[in-house]
Amino acid sequence: MALNYRKQIFAEAWLRSKNQTAAAVEAGYSARSAYNQGYRLMKDDDVQEYIRARMEENRAGADEVLMRLVDRANGSMAMFGDVDKSGDFKLDFGKAQQLGALHLIKKMRRMTERRTIGEEDEIERTTIEIELYDAQQADTLLGRYNKMFTDKIEVTDPQMALLADIRSGAVDYESLAHEFGESFARTAFEDAGIPVPAEDGASAPADED
Repeated sequence: MALNYRKQIFAEAWLRSKNQTAAAVEAGYSARSAYNQGYRLMKDDDVQEYIRARMEENRAGADEVLMRLVDRANGSMAMFGDVDKSGDFKLDFGKAQQLGALHLIKKMRRMTERRTIGEEDEIERTTIEIELYDAQQADTLLGRYNKMFTDKIEVTDPQMALLADIRSGAVDYESLAHEFGESFARTAFEDAGIPVPAEDGASAPADED
C-alpha cells in the first residue's frame, strides 16, 4: 500500500478529528472543495486500508494500556504483605513478586533512623513506605476508554460522517448545495435535524414527525 503525501496527511488528520472535511482542509484542499474532496478520499481504497491499519495499531497500544489500568484498579495492599497477630502490617515483597504486583508501585521511600542510647549504644530503624497507583483514578480512565471505543465513528459510513459534519457546523448549506445541488443539500440537512435556510435568509424548521 503506497499513499501519496497528500492522502497520508488526510488520513492522519481524519484519525485525529474524525472529520473528513476538516481533514481535507489540513491536506491542502480549499475550504470550498474540502467536503467534496474529503468525501472522495474517504472512499479511496488505499486511504481506507491505511486508516484501518493505523486504527489496528492504535487499538493494540490501547489494549496494553487497558490491561495496565485493569491491574491498577484491582491492586491492593493485600498483595504486598500481611497483618500479623499484633495488628501491624508487614511488607512482603516476595509475596508481591509471586503475585506479579511489583509494577503496581508508584513510589517507594526507604527511611533510616538512628538513635543513640547512652554513650555507645546505637539503634537503627529502617522504614519502607510504598504508594500504589490510584485505583479510583484507574477506574475513571477505564470508563473513558470504554466510552471512546463505544463512540467511535466507522470509516465505512460516509453518510453518518456527513450528518455529523452538518450538525457540528463543519459543512454549511450553501457549500453543500453548490457541490451537490439544492435537493441533496435540503435532504441532508433535514436528515441531520438542522433547519434548512429559507430563501429570504431565515431558517426554515426541518420537518417534524
